[in-house]
Order: sequence, then C-alpha cells, then structure tokens
Amino acid sequence: MINIKAITFGTIITVIIFLVNQLIFILAAAYGGMVGEGNEFWMQNKELIWQVMGLLTLTVSMLLGGASIRFFVEEKQALHGFIVGFLISGLFILTSLYRGDLNFMALFVFVLGTASVTLAAHYAPFNRSKLLNES
Repeated sequence: MINIKAITFGTIITVIIFLVNQLIFILAAAYGGMVGEGNEFWMQNKELIWQVMGLLTLTVSMLLGGASIRFFVEEKQALHGFIVGFLISGLFILTSLYRGDLNFMALFVFVLGTASVTLAAHYAPFNRSKLLNES
C-alpha cells in the first residue's frame, strides 16, 4: 500500500536537503569564481565545472532524500522513492517548459533525479524496522 504521509514527508525532506545543498553550491561558486579568476584552466573550463558540480549537488540531494524515505516505510521503498523522485524531478521539467528551455540536460536531470531517489530508497543500508527494534 502506498503511504501518502511517507511521500509527503519524503518530498519535503528531499526539497529541504536540496535547498541546503544549493546554498552550499552557491557559496562555493561565489568563492570559486573569485579564487579562480586568474587561473587559465578555470577560465577555460568554468562552465563544465559548474555543470558537473550542479549535477553532483542534485545527485547527493536526491540520494539523501531517498535514503530518508526508508525511515517512513517498511515495504515498497523503491516505489515510494520513485514517486517522490518523479514529483520533484517533474517540477524541474515543468520549470524548464515554463521557460521554454526544455532540452537534453533537463531530461537528463529528470532521469538522474528520479533514479537517484529510487535507488537510495531501495538500497539504503537502514530501514524503519531495524531502527524500531534497536530502541
């Protein structure tokens, strides 16, 4: 059975984790831009570096959010993770459509985000029943 509370809390937690990671990314980008100004390698590859760091931020956020779903459900963790990942990544697609900027990268972010949450929810090394039995 699908647990609506788990999907709601999983979505909220994943969004909060994502926003915190985005703040860290923005602060790192500001600092990196100042420090790397004189570096030739940095200036040539700045766009690629920021894209890779942005995708890593997304992946880590979604993995942590997917792992947190394991605290709320005892069975069908992957399904719950897929639903949460689909909802959040679907919002990325909607914003890209709204801007008229739907491209390969937007679709890649959708697939990466959905897959990250699903895999983390399924393979996280902890779950609710273990935590309840240990306390």
